[in-house]
Amino acid sequence: MELDLAGKTAVVTGAGRGVGLAITRQLVGEGVRVVGAARTITAELKEAGAHPVAVDLSTPEGAEELGAQALAELGGGWTSWSTIWAAVTRLP
Repeated sequence: MELDLAGKTAVVTGAGRGVGLAITRQLVGEGVRVVGAARTITAELKEAGAHPVAVDLSTPEGAEELGAQALAELGGGWTSWSTIWAAVTRLP
């Protein structure tokens, strides 16, 4: 599927397995730089080509940590965030 997302950045939550992992794989395949957030970093997430981040998003501190690690891994330039599955934006 061609989504025309190459060169963009995404944060995918629940990326360790299931739907989140499938979304991560699809986005990486489209040329998107992905931060894959999961409570536990799985071998599948590592193999998907994302930047894995171990984080518990059930706490406010977890959300702050994800934001900090995403910026550290992929830099700034974020223009939007989605609380559903992923945020896609152009890098500067």
